[in-house]
Amino acid sequence: MRRRKWLLTGIIVVVGYVVIELSINRHWFIRPPQVNVEIKVSGETGSTIQATVLADGVSSSQTATLPATFRFRVRRLSYTFQKGQQPGNLYADLLIDGMAKGRTGGSCDYIKGETEGRGVTLATCGPGQP
Repeated sequence: MRRRKWLLTGIIVVVGYVVIELSINRHWFIRPPQVNVEIKVSGETGSTIQATVLADGVSSSQTATLPATFRFRVRRLSYTFQKGQQPGNLYADLLIDGMAKGRTGGSCDYIKGETEGRGVTLATCGPGQP
């Protein structure tokens, strides 16, 4: 009888722990909301950039002339903008659902970023290749 009581208490504690853990970390199991993402890329007017984008698992690549604006309706977005050999700065302004999330860039050759839902998970730039 005493053994069953301890076994039942142990099961209740384990189940309680699992329920609490799942409720605290439910964001791991819920997809992020779909949002409107707008990226305004600027720099030396007339310069060209190579844009590579992974939007909700769909990859695309294109060449654009600065200034350029890219718009998406996505849950997850990963992007890279790379300028050619032309001199000058490169900037990217990120807006999610109309709210400015920040500016990345400067005297760099590429800008790389990632968003998930309304959050920014990566925003960086640097020299050379990404």
